[in-house]
Amino acid sequence: MGPDPVASGARARFGAIVAPGLILAAPFLAFTSHNQYPLTSPALWLACLGMVVPGLLLGALGSLGHRRGTAVAIGLSVALAADLHLRLSTPGEKLQVALVCFGLVVAAAAALGERFVPIISAFFGFLVLTTPLAPGGRPLMLETAAADAPAPRSDLPPVVHVILDEQGGVAGIPPELGEAARLRTALREDYVADDFKVYTRAYSRYYDSYNSIPNVLNLSSPAKEFAHLRDTGDEELRILDDNAYFQAMSAKGYRIRVYQSSYMDFSLAPATPVDYALTYEIHSIGILADLPASPLQKAALVLNSYTQSSWAVDRLRDGYAKLRPFAAKVGIALPAVPRIPGGVGVPAAATLKRLTADLARGDNRGTLYFAHITLPHYTYLLDENCKPWPALVDWMDRRAHKGVQENNTAERLARYDKYVSQSLCTRALVGELVDVLKASPDWKDAVVLIHGDHGSRITRHAPTGRNLTKLTPQDHRDSFATFLAIKSPHVPAGVSEVPVAIQDALSLVLDGEEPEPAPAEVYIRMGKGRLDRVPFRGFE
Repeated sequence: MGPDPVASGARARFGAIVAPGLILAAPFLAFTSHNQYPLTSPALWLACLGMVVPGLLLGALGSLGHRRGTAVAIGLSVALAADLHLRLSTPGEKLQVALVCFGLVVAAAAALGERFVPIISAFFGFLVLTTPLAPGGRPLMLETAAADAPAPRSDLPPVVHVILDEQGGVAGIPPELGEAARLRTALREDYVADDFKVYTRAYSRYYDSYNSIPNVLNLSSPAKEFAHLRDTGDEELRILDDNAYFQAMSAKGYRIRVYQSSYMDFSLAPATPVDYALTYEIHSIGILADLPASPLQKAALVLNSYTQSSWAVDRLRDGYAKLRPFAAKVGIALPAVPRIPGGVGVPAAATLKRLTADLARGDNRGTLYFAHITLPHYTYLLDENCKPWPALVDWMDRRAHKGVQENNTAERLARYDKYVSQSLCTRALVGELVDVLKASPDWKDAVVLIHGDHGSRITRHAPTGRNLTKLTPQDHRDSFATFLAIKSPHVPAGVSEVPVAIQDALSLVLDGEEPEPAPAEVYIRMGKGRLDRVPFRGFE
């Protein structure tokens, strides 16, 4: 008796339905394994369902078209997996790769006939079973130390220099904000009470970190993008090639310890001796496993991290956002789907706590502690107690739209509301660091510099050439007004209303002197690679 055709048909249809789910699950599990997300976490398997279920639906639809429909469904699954998993530079490159993958799958289906589905299912099923067992990839925090680090000099006071990414300044706080007074107190009176001098009119000449921070560390302000950065060909890997600040501190006799994000490396510049570097991954999902959040929240973050560079998912999100107003007109209330660029503040908070713990060990004299902390940088997901908001809809990007107008008035204030909470969390973490230093015998002559790299960037209009005529003084403040405070035996505590560019601020550390007065000017990107210097209107 030959094989039962009914059973054979059922097996073939089952394979056709399951195969796309396996295809989407395998690279996702490779991603989570590479990022060292625990295999036993319920959040991981909830997120995995977010990949498998669309694959099963696609497979079911394809099976209705029999062999050709199945080939198309599997081809689309492979193309989508490539779009999700491969980090390519442009949408055009992603589309080319997706089309090639789709064409190869359809050609293989035609060549293999009935054997195609079993082979594909077996291959991706094997990957699903074995990928989670593979060793993890990049560490969540990578530590490197020089073998011949010099002994610290006890005659030199400790210097702690912390850059808080996107920490807006006192002058940049929107007066119409409900929590404006509370944030102003945290950024002004609370720091003054801790012996700091706060520069309420501090600003950055640059809008982007990759322009601002390298120029801070080289006390420069050229009309040039990517100054002092090595050309790595990878926009996710920025390496500082010049660091006049570290060289000057090393020449004074300081050993240098760096706490940095994977976004920008400060430890590899030539002729810049760094004795210790801790690098935290801002895009790794592994650290989210310990986040005090529900499995559903963590699953959403994991899925968001995996899909954030997907061209297809981005188009789906945009299409859904455009559909919601039309649905509302006919009485259908479609829920908002928040854009969650990533939880960069979570590893940053852990790193700031690590710096505090290292300072608490003592033996800090003769050491420069330098940290770039990606807080209160978006996504705004932490409340003032550094706990994640329970509802995912409350986790916000800094902008509601891409394009000419990034936020309307209501959208901007809604984002500022969450930004204030994350700023208060950041201030509490910095307060713990300051308390450790105040309890040490080194506090009297210690130098502590805390500043932002640019404004909050929660703007109505971004500072670009095409928006030049639309920019308001508040747009300038949102873009460029930043935080600057120093505690130093050479600088009396208090408040300064004098405008100071943070690109000039290191004279406070290197010489113990106030920066020379200069016209308040900022750079606007007028086109690719072109920066034009214009008056800063934020203090009007």
